[in-house]
Amino acid sequence: MPIIKKRKSIIILGMMLVFAGMVYVALPYFYVKHDRTLEVSLNEKVKDEHTNTVFLGDLITYDWKRAHLFHPYTEKQI
Repeated sequence: MPIIKKRKSIIILGMMLVFAGMVYVALPYFYVKHDRTLEVSLNEKVKDEHTNTVFLGDLITYDWKRAHLFHPYTEKQI
């Protein structure tokens, strides 16, 4: 009997760790506020004018001091 209880405990612990890992990975996704208005206006601007140059100040309606642009798959550097 002790072997069966140990096996059940290990399975339950494993399931809890998997669930905790999923929550750890998914939680930031729900808390990051994305600016969909900016995304839509950028897409419209590029499509309408067929240009590669966009002035962010014309599209952003809130106070900002700095913009950081990252290429896809940019490596994190410390």
